[in-house]
Amino acid sequence: MKEKINSLVFAILLIAGLGFPTSVEGNISIELSILHSFLLIFLLFILLINNGIIIANLFIVLLINLLLLTFTLLQVPLNNLERISLGAYLPYLIFSILLLINLKKIHLKSHTKIMFLIVNIVNILLGLTIINDVQYIEKFLLNNYSLGYDELLTNMLIQNKPVTFFGAHSIASFMNFILFYLNFTSFKREKNKISLLLALGNLTIIFFLNSVAAYIFFAMGVIILLIFFLGKYRLSNYILVFFLLGISIFLYGEVKENLAKVFASENNGFLGRYSSAGILQNNLDYISSNLLPIGLWISDNLYFTDSGYILNYLKGSLFLVLSVYTGLFIFLKKNLLSRKIFIQLFLLLMIFEIAYPFISYIRLLYLLPFFIVYLNYLSREEIKNI
Repeated sequence: MKEKINSLVFAILLIAGLGFPTSVEGNISIELSILHSFLLIFLLFILLINNGIIIANLFIVLLINLLLLTFTLLQVPLNNLERISLGAYLPYLIFSILLLINLKKIHLKSHTKIMFLIVNIVNILLGLTIINDVQYIEKFLLNNYSLGYDELLTNMLIQNKPVTFFGAHSIASFMNFILFYLNFTSFKREKNKISLLLALGNLTIIFFLNSVAAYIFFAMGVIILLIFFLGKYRLSNYILVFFLLGISIFLYGEVKENLAKVFASENNGFLGRYSSAGILQNNLDYISSNLLPIGLWISDNLYFTDSGYILNYLKGSLFLVLSVYTGLFIFLKKNLLSRKIFIQLFLLLMIFEIAYPFISYIRLLYLLPFFIVYLNYLSREEIKNI
């Protein structure tokens, strides 16, 4: 019975994590966002009850919530912010529950693995339709999957950036890289050619996202492929490597000017966030001139996305920053069977925090438990084949 419940929950996590709509007729829906969040809370509680807790994270979870509550209350007499937002607490509530769940003993069922295969294929095909400017697909995405603000997805699709369900190029770059990582790990462990094709498909989607994050993750993917195939000392592998290099050189020649424009732009990427003219400057100014973090207060003058480190510091000082990432470290360490994979996934999430707070990205919170259980499945398969 326990295994059936786990299997059902992970199937819902995978489908709702990727495909749950965020907008109605192109207008971002707060009601859908709340429903999406509470569905995840319900599913995580089922996993928590069904599989037990990580005792080592109990103190961390209590500290995260105590810090947010304390700094929220301390701001009340100062009254220099606009209002308290209970919605700002939802991501931390979800993250707190997630940190406590013991996923280590959960095994994937065959139908869940098939669903993961289908999810990859759908995501890649959608990405290719956006690259090729298929209008009815773009209209469907605009109506149902807008993110951040109403014009964001429109701008992405006008530039034919294959953001699919993820809404923004930086988020889509990271999510597609995680999918690449899972599929390529599957190929290495199971020698499954379909997984290799899916990994290459995810990498292709990343390249066409045309952003700082996309080019960084694309380069990381190419390096991973080169290291693996060059280490096998087979003629066919060398042919594949030279083919990949040739394609990369050709593409670089085609987009060299675009690369320079993206990396030098003050409208996005690192400069768009962290330069003196960047969108996070008001946050940095507030932090430098105010000793007290804001807790769950919000203000139209502050920006609550595009950097996990700054967001957590703004809300709860260095103590919240250390608590959140220590909790994440323990959660991954306790749940992943492979030490190598644990380190790699932790570093990937920390890199993503530079561009976007993963706590605030509901789809990643949905999919992270599945990613962990899938990686554990691959680790078990490798042990069987030794």
